[in-house]
Amino acid sequence: MSELTKAQKRNNTPEGRKKSRVRNWQRLNHNKGDKSWDELYEEYLSVVKCPLCKVEFPDDFIAKHDNKKNLTRTRGIMCFSCNHKTKWLR
Repeated sequence: MSELTKAQKRNNTPEGRKKSRVRNWQRLNHNKGDKSWDELYEEYLSVVKCPLCKVEFPDDFIAKHDNKKNLTRTRGIMCFSCNHKTKWLR
């Protein structure tokens, strides 16, 4: 079994997806405020609609989707479309 296949298998578990997402947030130096990474991840999972456009987020199992949620450093959790639109409003 190749390393890529092992990584894909690992990231297909809830624990693997959590570790991968938190590791990305840490690598991108996200501001988590006074929350732990576990608390931030639970908050991320609890958001089911974009707060700006109200589009529903798909299940986290879906790899590619236009309405997938995104955690930004300063704007919080929103869909990719709103994230792209709001970053130019600064």
